[in-house]
Amino acid sequence: MHLRTILAHATPAFLAVVISAAPPAPAAEPPARPLPAESVTFDGRTLELVWEGEIPGGVAREFVPAGERPEAWTRLASIRSYPAERDPKALAVSLVTGIKAESPQAPCSIRQDATTGDVLVDYVFWPADASSVEFNVFRFSKAADGGVVAHQYAIREHRDPKGFIEELRPVRERLLGDMAAGLGSVRTAAADRPPAR
Repeated sequence: MHLRTILAHATPAFLAVVISAAPPAPAAEPPARPLPAESVTFDGRTLELVWEGEIPGGVAREFVPAGERPEAWTRLASIRSYPAERDPKALAVSLVTGIKAESPQAPCSIRQDATTGDVLVDYVFWPADASSVEFNVFRFSKAADGGVVAHQYAIREHRDPKGFIEELRPVRERLLGDMAAGLGSVRTAAADRPPAR
């Protein structure tokens, strides 16, 4: 998305979600401290922590498959915490509003679970040069300790964007079903080791 267009149409809540949903710019210097060895498993894939930090309105952690970089990924999961926010639907609506303002032709949907209040958003996005296509699914929910937490899973296709779109329907339905439960727990490398004797 083009930042100038986003800024022209965006609410503060939307900015907090979209700006933080973009992959971080490659760091000029290595992080001050090493990242913890953490991973999440979603859609049958294990993704490793590659970035964590502050975002507008909160904090985020991003995970990609082993060997991929934050700026060049094929799958991305993120967990974003917005401690000052109270309404998952308001953040979700802001995201959808901004997507439609930036890219009116982008397929996008929003749905709320009447029982839990969780909100799912999914959309397809591609750059102006159509060199790739990206499918995103978000789950916004109230955090146990207050605020709102957003789980994101995205797939980016570079080789065959048109074929990806043509075959997206079953992938979309599967990922929406899986995301209704969220990304699951973050595992640390220590949790994978056998207990000490």
